[in-house]
Amino acid sequence: MSLVKGPHTAIFSHMTIVDNFKGLSNGLARSRGPAEYGGRWHMQLNKNFIVGEAPELLDQPTDGSWNLKHQDKCGIYSMSVIHGAKPIHPTMASPKPYDKYKSYAAWGGKATLQGNTFKNFIGTTAAGKRMRILCINKHASDFIPEHELNQSHLVNVDEGALAYLMDPPSGWANVKDCGNFPCSTPKNYLASWTETSYDIQNTSNFNYGSTF
Repeated sequence: MSLVKGPHTAIFSHMTIVDNFKGLSNGLARSRGPAEYGGRWHMQLNKNFIVGEAPELLDQPTDGSWNLKHQDKCGIYSMSVIHGAKPIHPTMASPKPYDKYKSYAAWGGKATLQGNTFKNFIGTTAAGKRMRILCINKHASDFIPEHELNQSHLVNVDEGALAYLMDPPSGWANVKDCGNFPCSTPKNYLASWTETSYDIQNTSNFNYGSTF
């Protein structure tokens, strides 16, 4: 969703997402307003149904041409506002993946997740890979706004499956950006949970903290 001269607000709602590889995300490009602020840009994920892993991989081609069995899986991929992006009508194909930022992140911005249901996040996939509700965009070296999760409903979710907060990759250490040490955004990411409900059937009874 990061488009030059795009909207100030982008809302994704009422979707069913199953067996995600990178996860559902949302992003905006700061196309108007002061360059140093992104406070007017709002990313929302509302009333979606997100399943960590189905009993069977129903969304996999039967010929095995695209198999996510041996991949880590995420429900939500962290969101950000950036200073620039592709135009609304691109003139050429991008050699970079869609989740790779095309510019520096803008300060501010807001990410809210309202009334979403997360089901079957049990920490590891059937193949033994990592499975989490929240994951950090592996290209987000500059800044990630706080993610506010309100009235989430968790069904069969293990405590260890709430989030994966990765360490900054060593490749982020370069003179142009952060000097001789990696940019520390993954160490500064905050997600707040309020009014969270959960179904503890088939899971251990534990207390979900309000912030991690």
